[in-house]
Amino acid sequence: MDQGFAGLIGAFVGICGAVGATQLAGRGQREQWRNALRRDSYGQFLARSKRAARAGEAVVLAMREDCFERGLYVSFVDAVTATEDALSLVLLEGPPALAYEAEQVVSHLDTWRWVVERWHDGDGTLSLDQALESTDRYADRTTDGLEKFTDGARRLLHGHDFTRLERLWLRLDRRRPQVP
Repeated sequence: MDQGFAGLIGAFVGICGAVGATQLAGRGQREQWRNALRRDSYGQFLARSKRAARAGEAVVLAMREDCFERGLYVSFVDAVTATEDALSLVLLEGPPALAYEAEQVVSHLDTWRWVVERWHDGDGTLSLDQALESTDRYADRTTDGLEKFTDGARRLLHGHDFTRLERLWLRLDRRRPQVP
């Protein structure tokens, strides 16, 4: 092989390597930026959701102890509204399964708020016992939803963190014959 031709091939390989390395570095930086953006929006949603749940728990405690104050309810409403605002970022960042979990949390918080409003400002058709039963149910659903959201966010941000059962199902699914 001619030395000039070999040098040309070497230069071409070097240029391709440099271009490829630049592409990979750019992709890595984009992924880091995307993860940081997701971490911020998920963290903001979690913080606001937990603040709303604590405000709701304070309202329920006041209802149980017969010392309900309108100011507690207003704080709860404001916290739920802030959670709804944080939801918009999660909806944009996705993925859809995690956005769905966040929407469920907001739905439970909003229904919890509505039950308190209906009990306090309603026409008297919702007794205190009925209201407390409903608020307990929606408080539990909110807590469960927050756990699901948190687990999903962790998996997304830190890679696949499968539990033993999930790994077993994944292995069994891979062994199952695929039907075209």
